[in-house]
Amino acid sequence: MLAVTGGGVSALTTAAHAATAGSSSGSTGSAANGPIAYNDGTHWSEVNADGSGQQTITPSGGGFNATDGIRDVAFSPDGSWAAFMDTKTVTLWVSWADGTHARQITTTPAPDSPAAATGEMEPVWSPDSKTIVFQLAAGLDGGVELWSVPSDGSAQPTRLVPASGGCYAGDASFAPNGDLAYSEICVGPNNAWSASVKVIDATTKTVKHTIPGFRRPRFSPDGTKLTAFTASADTPSGFAYRMAPDGSDALEFKPGVVSGCADGSDLAWSPDGSQVAHTVCPNPSIGLSQAYVQVQSSTQDWVGGKVKPVSGQNPQPFITWAPPFTPPTTQNPGRPDPTSPPSPGRPYTLRLGGGDRVATAIAVADHAYGPAATAKAKVAVLSRSDNYADALAGNALAAQKGGPLLLTGGAKLDPSVGAELGKLLPKGSTVYVLGGDQALSPQVEAGIRALGLTPKRLAGADRFETATKIAAEVSPHPHTVLVATGVNAPDALAAGAAAATDPNGGVVLLSDDKVLPAATKAYLAHVNPAATAVYGVGVQGVAALNTEPGFAGRFTKLAGADRYATDAAVANNATLYPNPAQAALATGWTWPDALSGGAYAGALHAPLLLTDGGVVPAGAARWLHAHGSALTFVPVFGGPNAVPDGAVKQAGGQAWGAGNFDTK
Repeated sequence: MLAVTGGGVSALTTAAHAATAGSSSGSTGSAANGPIAYNDGTHWSEVNADGSGQQTITPSGGGFNATDGIRDVAFSPDGSWAAFMDTKTVTLWVSWADGTHARQITTTPAPDSPAAATGEMEPVWSPDSKTIVFQLAAGLDGGVELWSVPSDGSAQPTRLVPASGGCYAGDASFAPNGDLAYSEICVGPNNAWSASVKVIDATTKTVKHTIPGFRRPRFSPDGTKLTAFTASADTPSGFAYRMAPDGSDALEFKPGVVSGCADGSDLAWSPDGSQVAHTVCPNPSIGLSQAYVQVQSSTQDWVGGKVKPVSGQNPQPFITWAPPFTPPTTQNPGRPDPTSPPSPGRPYTLRLGGGDRVATAIAVADHAYGPAATAKAKVAVLSRSDNYADALAGNALAAQKGGPLLLTGGAKLDPSVGAELGKLLPKGSTVYVLGGDQALSPQVEAGIRALGLTPKRLAGADRFETATKIAAEVSPHPHTVLVATGVNAPDALAAGAAAATDPNGGVVLLSDDKVLPAATKAYLAHVNPAATAVYGVGVQGVAALNTEPGFAGRFTKLAGADRYATDAAVANNATLYPNPAQAALATGWTWPDALSGGAYAGALHAPLLLTDGGVVPAGAARWLHAHGSALTFVPVFGGPNAVPDGAVKQAGGQAWGAGNFDTK
């Protein structure tokens, strides 16, 4: 009998085991049913349950060759992604469920025997969409095995259930709780064979149910039922049954109507669980050449008619029923959603840059909050484009308030910035203006009002007091305070992105090199380090806090030998970044791109990693290497003159390995 290997089921993500029916491909009672997908060995075809909407899908993107054959299409539980087999290369691909944005996720059909691998893949998605289980006819004897691969292609496939002792495994199906059902076919002397359905427990990774005499199991969307076809040497075509997951309470669909095909048959549940689609052969002995797809109720012996016939198209014995297509909210090239979990697809770096610092800030803002983005801006923050003095605490303000940080000339509102504000913000929205009239003139405020927006100036007598005004706007009672020097930009910019990760209010205050100016002292007088997390960022920030008796020895030191080591110390702090899912890249040589980009990094809850020209410093490289498996993309702020392509490749290589990521 087959044994579940230790490296197999354990490869399934733990998140899948905690999934509920609501997070699977629809729950009973939902009206969310999309098209039925099938293939004839060459094409990916879809049809609605009433026979309308017949169409052929041709995947595109990622170098997919449209002349290659396609088969075995399967959809992620949320309806956003599809997995399919390239029949020419015997490799697994994922794409959006509409066929666009295709990405190859396996490079060889079977790591141990690529030349001998043939046949079907029949992929199925885990409930959390992070894993795809598929089958391969691998090895010289053609024994079918189950394999597992991360749906983002971040690792090579691993064998889940091997072929062993004349027994083979295939036809996998996930329950919403992560249990996995599959067919076991055992071949004995004189090619006599027997079949059974095995159900692997998601928690123990062991077989908890064996249902003899059946194959091709399919869990219902809510996991309470299982369908399977009878299978034996005497009745190879089989009949469809519905049963409990342990094989009890078996009920046959109307005999003679849901008969299988001599070449195999399949059944797919509708996402709402109310119907099933299945392949039917008018004459089972003829096989799939005369087959069509039919729909019936999942709760009665027989209801309804057949879907538009697909006779003559040789439908293969693998059909799926998709939820309505929902474009992915992450891994959407150019528009990742910072609030959503990762979705399948290769990780990537994404350059956000323009012809100058003003244009780069607009590119970042448009990406984060533009019409195609999921997040929508609530406010905007405006800073002077040629001086960082009043803006060092501004990226924390922008991220905390939910909007971009844009740069403009001091004399008047830059027209391109005005256009971006008008595009991103509803009328009446607040635009924070950082600094006094000498930084941004009253004409800038007039330009904001002309757009139907409301300017709100945050200004003090100097950069230090302005930082306290910004901090007070973020939160009168901050939960996190980071102190960094206001004499130089890098430490404060890294601190700003970190401050924004605290949903209860994080702020940045400035020191005057190694001392605390009066305005900063006055703000800190109302901060209790026993109740508020206080950090000294950089050598100067640490030294300055140590001059204040109430804080000496009562704050966390985040400092290194230079700006890059300090930046790494901030990124590595597990309290500020407990579970980083993204990271961002900007040059450490100048401040503008790191300022506007730091606001977006804060919204992503991502550390802002600084490059040293064309080099990724050692601390940032180690961080990327340690956290790469959790990252789906890395935004890069500024053009190649700011962050050279070589540094971007270094960063991606450290995170995901050379050749394992895309550059956009």
